[in-house]
Formats: sequence, structure tokens, C-alpha cells
Amino acid sequence: MTFDPAALVEHKKAEFSFQSYLEQETYHLPTPVLLNHDVLFGSIFSKVHLHHNRRITDYSYATKSSDEFRLCHVELEDPKKAIFRTAKDVLECHPDFLQALHQVRTWKSQLEETNQDRTLFEAPFGRWMNELSFSRSYILIYGRSREIDSPQKQRLWHTMQKETGFIIKTADQAFEAGGQRRNGYLNVLKRVQDRFAFKHLHVEPIQIFSYLGPLEFSLKKDEISRLEGWGFSMDDWRKGNRLVVNGKYPSAEKALEQMRTETSR
Repeated sequence: MTFDPAALVEHKKAEFSFQSYLEQETYHLPTPVLLNHDVLFGSIFSKVHLHHNRRITDYSYATKSSDEFRLCHVELEDPKKAIFRTAKDVLECHPDFLQALHQVRTWKSQLEETNQDRTLFEAPFGRWMNELSFSRSYILIYGRSREIDSPQKQRLWHTMQKETGFIIKTADQAFEAGGQRRNGYLNVLKRVQDRFAFKHLHVEPIQIFSYLGPLEFSLKKDEISRLEGWGFSMDDWRKGNRLVVNGKYPSAEKALEQMRTETSR
């Protein structure tokens, strides 16, 4: 599947932003940093407030391996923005690129001071954050690869990555990673007051209801109906029972009961 992000931006409908499109078509949504367990919950978190609502990621997601847990915070910029400019015959980074770097640098400084993201994600990920080695990735997705068209530009591009310590990808580079996930399509979550909720429920959730109960996660009636259609034991979940078996059932007995029901149909 080929995907031209610049063409998408140029032909998108006016009412949709670039991110809005990607949240609808999550197969293409970039998750360039992945550990062995892929994107946890098969979901990204849209517009995460990192510091007293003043700093907001475009989206964040979590990934883990057997010994490491990582939160990834993403700044997604319009691919049409310029990376470089030439001023007085000197190649330099474009002010828009520097501004995007500054935004991510501000996140990093604030999170290292406050650990606000660890507090925010304590309910879904606290067990892993506390038991495994914890780290963060700061990801900037910016520009097009075709602009990095000379050795001098390549050196400056790599210098900015090295100096900042950020994962900096062009849109072309980042979107290649979307199709490399085991979970190709993702759900999109959001924060609603003190609970999480679906912003877009695209596919069957992965383990969300094993870790989050009704006090931590809000569901609409139509979402409950869809989940029940996929076999999730939502009556049990609403009673406060976590769905710890296959992410769908509160117990092995319930899972067997559901299998017998489906077999008898």
C-alpha cells in the first residue's frame, strides 16, 4: 500500500485536519518506536495534556518489552512545512522546524521535572511503569524526505537528531512504520475529566478492560453494544469485574460459557 502524506494534505477535505484524518484511518498513523509487545491496548491517546493543560501532545502511546516500558509522545506536523532555508548563502533549519523542536524540548523539560505523564497513565500502565525499566521517547514527525536532497542537508538533519536526543522522522519515514505494526489498525482514546474514553472505536480493544474498570473508563451505549457484539462480557465489567481472560471475560468459566453459547447457535 502506497501512501503520499503530502498529497493527502493537499487534497484533504477542509473540515479535517491532518491528524483528524489519521485518527480515522489509523492504519497509517505513525508509531515509529515499538518494543516487542507493540502498541499497548492497540490504542493511541489523542491530545494528551502533559502539564497543567498548557502543553499537549498530538498523541501519545505506550509500548513495552519483557523488561522495559516506554511512553512515546508525538508531535505531528503538516508534511508541507519546510525543514531548511538558505539565508545569506548559509544552510540553516527553517524557523518552523526550530519551533517544532522547541515544543518537544519543552515537553521533555517539564516531564522530567513533574512526571505528569506517569501520573496521568497510572491507572492503565502503573503496574508496568513500576515493575519495568521506565523510559520515554520524544518523537517529531516533520517534513518530507525529498527535501533532504544533499549531503549538507543530511548532515544537518542528523545533527539535529543527535543534539536533541529526539526521534525525528520525515512523514515518509514515519508512515512506513504504520504498516509494520502487528496491530495494523488502532483505536483512539481520549481523556474525559478523570476517566478515559474512546474517541474512535475502530477495532476490538486489546486488554483495556483487563486493567480499567467503570471508574477509570467511560463508555457510551452504542460502544457497549458493539463490544457485546464482539463477545465482551460488558455486564460483568459494569459490575466492576475486570475482563482478565483474553481481555473479554472475567473468568475462565465465563469464557467457556460463551464458547458453549456460540457453539450451540
